[in-house]
Amino acid sequence: MKGMKAVMGLGLGLALFSTVASASPITLICTGSLTFAKQGSQKIESETAIVDFDAGSFKPPLYPALPITRVDESSVSFGNERADVSTQGGLDRISGSLWMNVMSTADRKKLGVGKGAQFMAWMSGKCAPAKRMF
Repeated sequence: MKGMKAVMGLGLGLALFSTVASASPITLICTGSLTFAKQGSQKIESETAIVDFDAGSFKPPLYPALPITRVDESSVSFGNERADVSTQGGLDRISGSLWMNVMSTADRKKLGVGKGAQFMAWMSGKCAPAKRMF
């Protein structure tokens, strides 16, 4: 009986530790398209995206990392508002669907009140967990 209590105690300790321990970044492989308003589209083929919950960031394909703004059971939202450029996007945690748009901050404000706006760039794609080579 003493041995069983020790094993149960060890198991509980490991379970508690694993919920507190840091999560590793999640690497995804994505395909889709990136369209620039004045330059046309570019295919996204087997490009990486990285979700890092500990750092609070999402690095979409072909773009630098952006802050995660919201996480729920089915999606991760990310974006950044700078003085001149606004970037927003999301990743569906179930289907892997990825979307992102980039526009001027002034256009984002127009969009927020129901007025028309111009995108500078937009991305749509599908992501899946990457498989490590070794």
